[in-house]
Amino acid sequence: MTTGPLAIVRHVVDHDVTYDALMIWCPAPKEYGHHGECGLHMLQISGDRAGGIWGFDGNLDAPTIGGSVLTHGGDGFVCHAFVRAGQWEYLTDCTHPLAGQTVPMVPLPAWVTE
Repeated sequence: MTTGPLAIVRHVVDHDVTYDALMIWCPAPKEYGHHGECGLHMLQISGDRAGGIWGFDGNLDAPTIGGSVLTHGGDGFVCHAFVRAGQWEYLTDCTHPLAGQTVPMVPLPAWVTE
């Protein structure tokens, strides 16, 4: 089992635009034409990048994020969840086996935190 942080914040510079991103790992399996898990999410929590900014309570050990996280795959894959107090709360519109369940966050892979 991987051990490490559940979340980290990274300062991102992208084409002269800067922002802070909360990095978290979604463990939902991608079974429909994909391999592995839903994977890495980089959610903008501050800065001047155009687009939505997620609320974040600042707790890297058991994060709560304001707003849902929604991922679509070209093959019909949908992952839709809230992250509250270090738990993924998967909504019923997910197309994977964790739909409707609440599961603990998992540590980020080492390649993300290095």
